[in-house]
Amino acid sequence: MNYLETYEIWKKKQLEDPDLIAEMIEIEGNEQEIKERFIRMLEFGTAGLRGILGVGTNRMNIYTVALATQGMADYINEQYENPTVAIAYDSRIKSDLFARVTARVFAANGVKAYLFKELMPTPTLSFAVRQLKCSAGIVITASHNPSQYNGYKAYDEEGCQLNPEAAAKVLEYAAKRDIFDGVKKMSLDEGLRTGMIEYISDELVDQYLHKVFSLRINKTPVTESSLKVVYTPLNGTGNKLVISIYAVVSFVFPLKARLPVKIGLAAFLLLCGQKFTFYSMFGHNMFNPQLDQAVLVIWESLFNVLLVLVPILVIKDVLFVFIKFVNFATHSHVPWPLAKQGNRWLILIFSLAAAVSGTHAALTTPSVYTVEILVDRLPGEFDGYRIVQMADLHVGQMLKRPWLEEVVDMANELDADMVVLTGDMIEGPASELKDEVSAYARLKAKDGVFAVTGNHEFHHGAQPWIDYFESIGIHMLENKHQVITRGEAKLVIAGTVDSSAVRRGLPGPDLSKALEGAPDTATVLLAHQPKGAREAKGVDLQLSGHTHGGLFVLYQPLIAYANDGFVTGLYDVNERMKIYVNPGTGLWTGMALRVANPSEITEIILRAPGDKRQKAN
Repeated sequence: MNYLETYEIWKKKQLEDPDLIAEMIEIEGNEQEIKERFIRMLEFGTAGLRGILGVGTNRMNIYTVALATQGMADYINEQYENPTVAIAYDSRIKSDLFARVTARVFAANGVKAYLFKELMPTPTLSFAVRQLKCSAGIVITASHNPSQYNGYKAYDEEGCQLNPEAAAKVLEYAAKRDIFDGVKKMSLDEGLRTGMIEYISDELVDQYLHKVFSLRINKTPVTESSLKVVYTPLNGTGNKLVISIYAVVSFVFPLKARLPVKIGLAAFLLLCGQKFTFYSMFGHNMFNPQLDQAVLVIWESLFNVLLVLVPILVIKDVLFVFIKFVNFATHSHVPWPLAKQGNRWLILIFSLAAAVSGTHAALTTPSVYTVEILVDRLPGEFDGYRIVQMADLHVGQMLKRPWLEEVVDMANELDADMVVLTGDMIEGPASELKDEVSAYARLKAKDGVFAVTGNHEFHHGAQPWIDYFESIGIHMLENKHQVITRGEAKLVIAGTVDSSAVRRGLPGPDLSKALEGAPDTATVLLAHQPKGAREAKGVDLQLSGHTHGGLFVLYQPLIAYANDGFVTGLYDVNERMKIYVNPGTGLWTGMALRVANPSEITEIILRAPGDKRQKAN
C-alpha cells in the first residue's frame, strides 16, 4: 500500500483528536506534506517511538502511540502471567493524552496499568516499575528533542530501557496489527472502575524521595563547601514539589508556634499545591478539568494562596539575606521587621485575603475601559473610529454561557465600528462547547467582528474552532487581512496565526502573508501574543492579549520578560507603531487570579493627526 492509499484511509476515518482533523484539512491537496506524514510507519526501536507530533503513520499521535502499546501488550502477555505496567509522562505537548491512551490500550489487553496522576521526572518511572513489581514501564517524553516532538520510551521489569531483542519483538507484534481496527481500547472510566487502571499514589513519590535521600554518601550536614547546585524543574516536571515545599520551609518552619499548628499549616500549604493533581484524577484533564464550577472555584482559591504567598516569601528571603549582608559589611544593626511573629502572620492573612478576592475578581464581568490612540497614518475619515477589543475570555468550565451573554451585551451596547477578539476565546474542544459559546454569534459591529487564534485554540483543536467562528459570522484573520473603507479612505485590519501552531507542526504567524496585497495605509494587526511586536513591519497599531495583565503585581516583571516587556495597556513600540495589550476579559483555570488587575472590555478610539482631521472635514 502506498502513502496516498494510506492517506485516503485516514481521510475516511472519524479521527478522535481535533488537532489531527485540523491537520488533515490543512494538508489536503499538498502531496509533499501528505508524503512526509504517510510514507512510512513510525518504527518502534530500542528508544521506543520518537517523532514529530501530527497526523499520519509517520507522526506521533494517539494512533501510532496506541499501535505501539498494542505491540507492547502482546509482547508482555507472551512473557508474563498477570502482567502489570507503570506509566509516566512529562510536560511535552499531548504527553498526558498519550499516557491515558497507553493506559487504556494496556487495560483492554488484560495488562493492569499503574498511571501517574500528573507529570513526573523520568527516574520516578523506573522507581515505580521496581517498587510496584511491574512487568514493564512506559514514559511519554521526547527528552532533548525540539518542542514539536514527543516520544514513547519502553522499559523492562528492572526499570531499564528495553533491549534490542525485546524491542524487535514489540515491533513485530505491532506490524501484525491494523492501526485503527487492530488495537483494543477501554475507556478510562471503565478502566478505573474495573481496577485495570489505577492511579499511582503520592505515597510512592514520597518513597522515591526518601530513597534518593537515603543514598547520600555523607550523612553529616556540610557547613562549608564551594559546591554550587542549580535546580531546574525541567519545564514543570518537578515544580509542584518545589513550590509547596518552599512555602512550608520559608513560612512554616521559622514560625514560633505549637507543633500541631505548624503541622496544620504545612498540610494546608501542601494541599493548596495539589490542584492539578486533583484535576488530573477527577477531572481527567489537568488544564481543562471536567468538574462542577463550585469545585473549580474552591481549588482555584486554594491554589491562588500559593500564587500570592510564594513571590512574597521570595522577596522576604531576598531582603533577609540583603539585610544580613548590610549588617555584616557595615557593622550596623538594621532590624529585621519580620522578627515579630505578628508580622509573619500578616503575610499569610494577606495571601488568604488576596487569593479569595483575586479569584472572585477573575470571575466577575469585566468593566469597559476607553483609550484614545493616535495613529499617524490614519486617514482623517477614520478619526474617531471605535474598536471594541476583547481577549482571553476562555469560555468553558468556569466562565459559561450566562457570563458570555452578559459580556456580549456589554460589547454590543458600545455600538462599535468593529469588534475584535484577540485569541483564547474558548477553553475546550468545539465538539463539547458549541452550546456554551453560542452567544459569540450575537456580537455586532458596523464593519464586522474579527478574530485570531490564541494558544488555547490550538490546545483544543484550532481548525474546528476556526470553522465554527466563521460559520457564525466572525471573520478569522489567520495570516489574512481585510480592508475597511470610508469613501476613498482605507484602513487595513490584519491578523496572524498564534505562534503555538508551530509546536503542532502547523504553519505559524506570517505577517508578510497577512499583508500581501494590502494598500499602503494605516494598519491594525491582531496578534494574540505581544511577543514579537518589535519585529512587525508595516503595522501602525497591534492589539494583543495573552498576558492576563500579569495576574498580580509581583508577577509582572516575569510576564514582561516573557513578552518582550509588554504586560498591559498602551506602549510605544517605535516612532510609528504602538501596541495595546488587553489585560484579559475572562480567566484561565490554570491561573484564575486577579489582584488589583481588573478584567476589561477595551473601547479603542483611533485618532488621526490634526491636519488630517481638518482635511477630511
